[in-house]
Amino acid sequence: MKKKILIIASRDKRNRFRFITEPIRYSKFFEYDVYQNKDNILKFIWQSILFAYKHNYSQIIIVSQNFTALLWITLAKIVFNIKPTLRLAGELEVYKVRMKYLYKKAQIIKFIACFINYISTVLAIRFSDYIIVPNKIHMNSIKTLSKNDAKIFYIPQPVLIKKITEKDLAKKSNKNLGNDGVILLTVTNLDYYNKYIGCVQIIDNILWMKQNKMCNINIKYVIAGGGLHYSELYEYVSERIFNNEANDIKIVLKGTTMTKSVHKLYHNADIFVYNSTLDSSPNVLLEAQHFGLPILLNHFKPFHAMLEENKNGLFFDPKDKNDFSNKLLTLINNCDLRKRISFNNFHNIEHNYSTEAISKKLILFLTETI
Repeated sequence: MKKKILIIASRDKRNRFRFITEPIRYSKFFEYDVYQNKDNILKFIWQSILFAYKHNYSQIIIVSQNFTALLWITLAKIVFNIKPTLRLAGELEVYKVRMKYLYKKAQIIKFIACFINYISTVLAIRFSDYIIVPNKIHMNSIKTLSKNDAKIFYIPQPVLIKKITEKDLAKKSNKNLGNDGVILLTVTNLDYYNKYIGCVQIIDNILWMKQNKMCNINIKYVIAGGGLHYSELYEYVSERIFNNEANDIKIVLKGTTMTKSVHKLYHNADIFVYNSTLDSSPNVLLEAQHFGLPILLNHFKPFHAMLEENKNGLFFDPKDKNDFSNKLLTLINNCDLRKRISFNNFHNIEHNYSTEAISKKLILFLTETI
């Protein structure tokens, strides 16, 4: 008889609970139910408790980083007598950055809500018996934050995208960028000022490279992502392109983009460019690898834990325009390097981040904790 797992999830456009449910599908020994908060919090509390009482669950996994996490960690321990698992989406630094921005903008209600979510997540970490982190670099900081000797497990998030073929990858990686021009892509969340500035620095570096005649091919830079700072970026791009004499640069802002459309952007791009010091394990870096894209990204310790120089991509200093230009030109002009990185990234996802690969880690975790 299969052991039943209850997965509690907060409201989330990305449905992160699928990072848990999809790998479990490969197991013969476990099955799951998902209860997601889609209404107001009071209704969710009452209905989720009634739902849980109707079944005999062996484990409860909370995929949340807000008050829902603290609530259900408490309920699991006190009401259902189960040692719960908290699955973290990322680092807590995002909350601090968000609160700082909201405080500056005098958005008091949103600031208070963000503060409550931050405190709730900290307390949930301290009360949890088991914690899953998607990036190995967080294990020590979460261990320090946890006050009850919780067991912490590193289980990366799987890439839940339809596989591409090596034939498609080979055709794409043989493209001559020097003749055809290059399409650069950034997929980001412009709700955060840090990521807005990251895009601005990339744009400035590209324009500087062109103005100094370091590159004579057409460059199309596509930025997909909406958020609070989208309008600022739009105005910035409009001003810079208007004042720029180069006519072989095209910057396209896609705003908030549906998943299927984003996948098409990955498929059409030649190089993925990323510049942020906010998130340590962005899912977009995994998605870019899945599509076999060479990656050009800023130096940031957590990124170095995910990717290797010359194996998965090249790292640049965003404040050093020469460094950015030289690294980008290397990827454009060195077809062999670009092809090697493309296949390395493709196989890295297949072996380490596919649903099948993550399923083995998750099933091992469930076997140990139930």
